[in-house]
Amino acid sequence: MAGPKAMNGYVVEGKGTAAAAHADDMTLAFVVSRSRVNAIVVSRIVERTGLRAELLDPEEALAAIEALQPATVILDGGAGNDDCAALYDHLRERRLKSSRNLPAVILLATEALAVREIGGGKTVDAVVTKPITLEALQPLIGKLVAMARR
Repeated sequence: MAGPKAMNGYVVEGKGTAAAAHADDMTLAFVVSRSRVNAIVVSRIVERTGLRAELLDPEEALAAIEALQPATVILDGGAGNDDCAALYDHLRERRLKSSRNLPAVILLATEALAVREIGGGKTVDAVVTKPITLEALQPLIGKLVAMARR
């Protein structure tokens, strides 16, 4: 059995103390992307909304989402809009179990997609078509966070 793994300044221990301390953290947003440049651009927009942004690769995101339970997750679909497809089932299950339908999920896509087309529906709240702009993303993040806090 492997010990705790340090991830972006947090110790991920599954359902241990990290999970309890961060249950539905309304101030935490995960930016999940294979592209470091896109992740940094999106994280700066996230920070302008008053949230703390954590940048993750899709491979490490599943464990981190489970351990730290962010209230907002932004997925960069990549060139084929499928870089984060492995997370869809987990996010949908987590949202269905949550009384607030959390985490709020935004997909950054290269083409316009209907929300119902992604991961069988009930997986994402919104799709933002690239290129990523402050004007498109910041108000959407603010709106989803405000809805989650009600």
